[in-house]
Amino acid sequence: MKKYLLFLSILCINFSIFSSGNNEPVLKVEDKIVVGLILDSPGLGDSSSNDSCYLGLEQAAEEGLITLRVKTSKSLEDSVLILTKYVEDRVDIVYAIGDKNKKLLIDGAKLYKNTTFVGIDILFDESEIRENLYGTTFKEQDGGYLAGLVAGSLTYKYFNRHPFLNEVNRVGIILGKNNPEINSYKLGFYSGVKKVNPPCEIIEINLNDLDNEEKGASAVSELKGKGVDIVFTVAGNSDIGVFKSAIESDILVIAVNKDQGGLNNTLTSIEKKISVTSYLMTKKITAGEYSTGSNVVFGLKEGGISLAPYYNFDKYIPKDLNVLIKNKTEKLIKGSEIIPLTIEEIEFDPEDIPEIE
Repeated sequence: MKKYLLFLSILCINFSIFSSGNNEPVLKVEDKIVVGLILDSPGLGDSSSNDSCYLGLEQAAEEGLITLRVKTSKSLEDSVLILTKYVEDRVDIVYAIGDKNKKLLIDGAKLYKNTTFVGIDILFDESEIRENLYGTTFKEQDGGYLAGLVAGSLTYKYFNRHPFLNEVNRVGIILGKNNPEINSYKLGFYSGVKKVNPPCEIIEINLNDLDNEEKGASAVSELKGKGVDIVFTVAGNSDIGVFKSAIESDILVIAVNKDQGGLNNTLTSIEKKISVTSYLMTKKITAGEYSTGSNVVFGLKEGGISLAPYYNFDKYIPKDLNVLIKNKTEKLIKGSEIIPLTIEEIEFDPEDIPEIE
């Protein structure tokens, strides 16, 4: 009986999932730093940022680094109440995701100096950073570069690998608007395409709208009419229209931010590894590796960006391209290859036309 009780005690301390007031998980590790995660609606199960951030923190809890508490917010007012409750309950580190929670964390850091606040995929201005406030961002240009290598190679050198590809040597990029994140993806994409296929024409469409399916669909139709066979789309919720139209137009799509899991015509995706970010931030903060608040950047080198699998398209991807991606990734990580700071700085030889396989 004593052995049984001891087993239950150990299980509860290390791994059990308890239920909080709103039936959300609490991973308990007694006498450890307490982390509170504020999720935006719909909460866990979104197959996106919420789930990814939770997985990283869950790993930290299972390794015995922290006790994890999770609550879902349905509004800004709700987020304020959750944050306040976390502080009252002496939570040590509070996490929130995305720019909509930027002000929440800034205000929280000002009011509660004994609590550490971490924004996932949030860049704080230098004037906003405090000793107890951390932002985490991603090197989107790293991901855009990998997307460019794939698109630039397949659209010409390997065009005979898939019936949707053609020998026009033209790819497209759809932007939701001009902002730092999207422009970083764009810069990387241009660099990657021109690195492997200098003569390739890149047709760019800016929707100036991050939430318009109709505009996204229309952009795909326009690109198809111009001979484009691969589209790199960075258009927020407008991507929904892009994905739908791509099926009708027989165009291949490279998506961003999360692994689309081989959805329909999605060739591959550039994935922001938010789980890696939340885990590493927790590990470093609890270990005392940061002396003060700052913005921490995650790229290929830090494990924050990756190229998702090709899924249904894997059989169409030549081994040479996989080797190229691997080599270029290693060079970026080592710093022997650098993505230019502007599109104007991209160097290539127009005479360097790739040979068709």
